[in-house]
Amino acid sequence: MRALRVLSLTVSVLVVSTMVGLLSEDLFVFGHAKFVGSNIENGKVYKVSELPDRLELLFEGELTPRSQVYVFTVGGTLLVDQGDVKIEKEHEHGGGHEHKSKLSVALNKEKLTDGLYQVRWIAVDGEHNAFVEGGFVFAVKD
Repeated sequence: MRALRVLSLTVSVLVVSTMVGLLSEDLFVFGHAKFVGSNIENGKVYKVSELPDRLELLFEGELTPRSQVYVFTVGGTLLVDQGDVKIEKEHEHGGGHEHKSKLSVALNKEKLTDGLYQVRWIAVDGEHNAFVEGGFVFAVKD
């Protein structure tokens, strides 16, 4: 019975993550900031102990303080982040002058119980004052 519930949860995560991916990354790109990756994987099932203390999103481009990230239950009924959004800038001087920014927020692990969670972000590009938004889902199963 437990294996069936885990399988059901995994299938739900994959379906929702596919839908979110189709609706977020390709349709809502209005700026030059580009989402590169995250320390939480889209569609992955985690134990609470496996999750990092902070969700970190990496972008190409320099982000402004107007950028935001939220982590909440699918259905939007409960925020599970601490609301302490931080932006860290990293400058790389390799083949060009690429700017990278890390957008992060602390997770409230006491609120993370078994279920589906959605990450939504809006990144405002500092150079062009344009924005890009997107999101993904992950699951918790202890």
